[in-house]
Amino acid sequence: MRRAIYGKNHLATVDNLNWLVEVHFRKGQYDRALTYVDTALGILIPQVDDSNPEYAKSLYWKAILLGVKGNYSESEEAYRKLLDIRIKVLGKDDPETVSVMSNLGLLYWKVGRYAEAEEYWLETVRIYEKVLGPEHPKTVRAVGNMGIFYFDTGNMEKAEVFFLRNLKGLAETKGKDDPDYARALNNLSSFYQDQGDPEKAEPLVREGLEIIERKMGRNHPDFAIPLYNFGSLNFRLGRWDAARAAFRETEMIRRQTLGQHHYDLGLTLTALGRLERSQGNLVAADTCINEAIAILAESVGEGHPDYVSALIERVQLDMLQVDKEKVVAVFRDISRLDQEAIQRALFYLSDAEILNYIYRLQSHKNMLLVYASQTGNPELAGIAYDETLFLKGFLLYARQKMVKTALNNPDSKVIYDQLKEEYTQLAREMSKLQPDRDSLLVIQLTESTNQLEKDLARAVGKLGIEMGTVRWEDVQSLLKPEEVAIEFVTLQPLQGGPAEGTTYAALILKPGEALPQIKTLFQESQLADLLDVKTDRRSDYVNDLYAYADRGLAPTEKERKSLMELIWKPLMEEIDRGKTVYVSPAGIRIVSIWRQFRSPKMPCLRINSRWFFWEVPATW
Repeated sequence: MRRAIYGKNHLATVDNLNWLVEVHFRKGQYDRALTYVDTALGILIPQVDDSNPEYAKSLYWKAILLGVKGNYSESEEAYRKLLDIRIKVLGKDDPETVSVMSNLGLLYWKVGRYAEAEEYWLETVRIYEKVLGPEHPKTVRAVGNMGIFYFDTGNMEKAEVFFLRNLKGLAETKGKDDPDYARALNNLSSFYQDQGDPEKAEPLVREGLEIIERKMGRNHPDFAIPLYNFGSLNFRLGRWDAARAAFRETEMIRRQTLGQHHYDLGLTLTALGRLERSQGNLVAADTCINEAIAILAESVGEGHPDYVSALIERVQLDMLQVDKEKVVAVFRDISRLDQEAIQRALFYLSDAEILNYIYRLQSHKNMLLVYASQTGNPELAGIAYDETLFLKGFLLYARQKMVKTALNNPDSKVIYDQLKEEYTQLAREMSKLQPDRDSLLVIQLTESTNQLEKDLARAVGKLGIEMGTVRWEDVQSLLKPEEVAIEFVTLQPLQGGPAEGTTYAALILKPGEALPQIKTLFQESQLADLLDVKTDRRSDYVNDLYAYADRGLAPTEKERKSLMELIWKPLMEEIDRGKTVYVSPAGIRIVSIWRQFRSPKMPCLRINSRWFFWEVPATW
């Protein structure tokens, strides 16, 4: 009607075009919506400046639609342009400005740029709470985003708090029949799945599915989100047919609505490939995983955690197909990408958050160690040695270097000095007996020091310092002919494998050898049995631990291997040439034993006249 009256390029038609954009967006018809946006912008750009509200509205829809379609770089460009406009016209604390910040944070989260995502989302929560109040729907949605961030970076305690707060807020502000409430149910369901609690997860995802289907239909891309989660839940519960049906329907919806190269499709194909592999359908799994890797590399890049997840599936397929060359190549890529992700996280997470994040990546290292020990592949042992050096030694070195850098810069030194002062306050308060301790102050200082650590990390990160890494070759080059380096590691049983419990192994590095070696030693249950010492045997405890045969004052109830037999006897052949052995322990039990029996005056352990064992945090 307006086009007929005013002509197709008149500004009066733009409002109608933006209305059509919203209509088609809500139907999941993103291509048609994008066409209307481009038409609106084509009318506006020659006739108005960037302060025009209709221009800002059209640009907002453009950014959203490009993000939904997976065109993340173009979406970021549109959001940043719109953010500059909103700040200039409305101010930084205006809710319309903050809405753009929130969406930009969501975009950064999708592409794995967690530092920027957290920065925008924290600012969004802060401003919304100040301007709109904690119960406003926009504040509640921002709280849900923080739950997503903490979940992805391994801070599970905070993630659950924010997810529950988000769900409660949406129930009160939008009601339990709203699609946003269904999305919150899905987030909480994913959290409980990850925590191994399917009984809590299942009713939540079912309720979310029912809401989205009723409100938007089964062919809407938003229906695919809880449907994918439902497939994952069924996979965890061993309901293979139900899981396959859910994943296949998710794949169909996403191919039809999002296209053949979208990130969400790559995610679906990874899950489907995992399912087919678990069922022995290796050809189908191979097809899914190869397409997933190609899509994810194109849509979000190799640095994204979900790309790494697809690589994990690739390597497990190659392991089943006994493709040794592919296994080594893929494990090398996984190790590199994990290390790069941790290095990036150093500059925006606190110490405690870094540890949580590393914990989420430990399964990758564990798979590498298990396969290296099963096959005895020395190339995998080399990758495992590098990974162990990184996790044991690099992070300590990196934090020390960050502190030195901070002290040499005026701005970061202010943060460091404040952090040191609050640490002192916290230590003073924690040293008090419980009745005299100010619990509220402890909570405040804990939160404050955590935030200051993150502020310091970000300040130092902006200075552009580089963190070099050490490889096993670097360690080997420093070893003398009669020296050996040993990194002790622990292996956990793989999902679906025999539940054997924790296994201890040694990564052995000798001068002149082409590659490190890996040697499996013993089960933790054997060590636990050895350490179960009665009071009347304390006088002979050291002898009991290290002697070949039990010479105790009281007879043992059952036969036990000594520590010498568990640890050192299997290694004698490997370290026979060495008189000095540098050892980096693994596991609380090993570290406790070691420190109990080494000499206070000499930080080494002498088993006999042949070897001196020196404890080091990492062999480099």
